[in-house]
Formats: sequence, structure tokens, C-alpha cells
Amino acid sequence: MLDNIKLARQQCERYFEYQAFKKVKCHGLTIDQKKKRIERSKRLLKSTHIIEPENILFTDEKIFSLQTPHIPQNDRIYAKHKADIDSAHFLIPIERWPKQFMVWGGISGKGKTELVFIENGVKINSENYKNNILIPHVKPLNEGIFHNINWVFQQDSAPSHSSKSTQSWCQSNLPNFISSEDWPPFSPDLNPCDFWLWGELERRVHKKEHKNLESLKKELIKQWGLITNKECVEAANSFIKRLKACVKAKGNNFEHLL
Repeated sequence: MLDNIKLARQQCERYFEYQAFKKVKCHGLTIDQKKKRIERSKRLLKSTHIIEPENILFTDEKIFSLQTPHIPQNDRIYAKHKADIDSAHFLIPIERWPKQFMVWGGISGKGKTELVFIENGVKINSENYKNNILIPHVKPLNEGIFHNINWVFQQDSAPSHSSKSTQSWCQSNLPNFISSEDWPPFSPDLNPCDFWLWGELERRVHKKEHKNLESLKKELIKQWGLITNKECVEAANSFIKRLKACVKAKGNNFEHLL
């Protein structure tokens, strides 16, 4: 059965020059959000500090869970009848409250930050964000991976990032940063952490099953270290291309145009 499906697909591609593409989830965008995405993408494209995207530090938070991500289009079982399949191989139990933790990290063409683990139950407000991430892990990068060059700090518009105290801290302590008024809203398709890094890490760490959070954490640290500078450079360099795609799509989702 599997061989027949592959053969049919190959014939379709050969004779009709068609290719199979996976559907991609995206944000539903309002007219106002699309307008802001266009305006801010154009503004960033004109900004002198993002001419060299390799000098931008792209950052974000991500929740990792013991629950293995389920990708339906890649998870198939072939049989003549559904009743022939053992339930252990057919059903995927979903935990209502899976064990998990949040991490923070950043990548650039110059290198990566440390991977920061945020304790369960800790609310990421402006004060915690500043004291636990910005001061100990971002500010040292001035003399660290960026060696006192004119680099740019990027973060999304989460409340702890866009607050007046956080924006003021960035203004006083960093050479350049993309302000909350300049970053396009609802734009995971512009941040390499969202459109590439976290998904890639999740895929790598879940190649094997983890019985506890300590195992998951250990594997995550290992795989974080294996993310190469070449991969980070390629992801960073796609930023300008994606800004232009956002403008071309009139602020709408543009993944299908790339």
C-alpha cells in the first residue's frame, strides 16, 4: 500500500509537474494588525541598524513539555481495516496537564545566548524579566559575543517586553534595540526563534522518549549546543527577506510565498 502511494505521487509530480506541500498553521490577522505589520516592516527595512541582520540578537521564550508533539500528516499507519490496528499503535494519549518548563534563548549570526530555564510557577513580569534575563544574560553580550560592535536586541511585544520599565532599560543599557512600537504585532513569521529555532529544537529533543523533566532538560541543553553558527546565520539572514515578503503580502501571512 505504501509503495503504491509513493508511486502515485511520483507519477503525479512527473506528468503534471505538481509537488506536495504541507498546510501550515498561522495567526488569524485583523485589518488593523495587517496594517501595523506593513507599516512596521517598512519602517524596519528603512532602519539603518538592521542592514546587517547577522548583528541582530533574536530572542523568545518557549514552553517544552514531556508530551511528544503530534504531527498528524507525518504520523500514518497503513492497514486494510482500522479494526486491524492495535490500539497501542493507533491511539495517542494526550495529557491534560503535562509536565513542562519554560526556557528563554536568543540567536544571532555572531553566536547564541545561554539557554535560560525559568522555574515553574514564576510569572514573567517586567521585574523578573529584567533581573533574571536582561541583566545577567543580555547586557554581558555587549562585551561577549558582539565584542562591543553596534548590535541590535530583538524581542516581541509580550507585556513584560513592551512595558515602560523594560523599554527604558533597553534604551539605557544596549547599543540598539527594536522597540515595542517598531516590532510588527503577531509576527512569529518574522522571528527566527519562532519560525525555525524552537521547532527544530523540539524535533531534535523528542527523537527519544523522556521519562522526566531532568532528562528533557539535559537533552535540550545538549541539542542547544549542537545548533551551529551556520544555521543561525542562515536564519538571521532570512529576516530581511521575510520583512519584504510581509510588505508584499500587504501585512497578511506570507509563508506560502517563500
